[in-house]
Amino acid sequence: MTTPDRSYTERLTLFHEEEVTGVAYFAALAAMQPEGARRTALGLLAEVERRTAVVTAPLLARHGLTPRAAATLARIGRDQARAQGGDWQALLAEMLETYGGFIAAFRALEAHAPREDRPRLEVMTAHEVAALDFARRARAGRPDATAPLRAFLSDSAALVDDAGGDAEP
Repeated sequence: MTTPDRSYTERLTLFHEEEVTGVAYFAALAAMQPEGARRTALGLLAEVERRTAVVTAPLLARHGLTPRAAATLARIGRDQARAQGGDWQALLAEMLETYGGFIAAFRALEAHAPREDRPRLEVMTAHEVAALDFARRARAGRPDATAPLRAFLSDSAALVDDAGGDAEP
């Protein structure tokens, strides 16, 4: 196994923490929506974040990294959701504006990673690609907007099983 440098491990820990925070963020936003397509989509986004955290958790264990407590990260996510206020159009605009940058950051992490970490990091990148594709479709009013999220969840199932099941991150 290749020993990664500090820059890699710090970014890996931060990105994993952001996934755990994202679970609470999207779940809280879902709770702000009435029943329907938006609530379903936000629930799927929360599940995509949770799945990504589960898939990447073994990397932290492999490198002896300790993220902040899940309860702390969940509180941060809920606070961010309250600050966002549940505005659907503002959420889509933010996703469209920022998620491309996250994709670039995840790809840079992949390029810097030890070879054995890359398959799980590719899932991290894929989740962001799926979320951005969702945002584009949702903004356009497409009825298949959640298809990229559902495809990601289907495609990443094997790595979740390999990570020890659907346990919390």
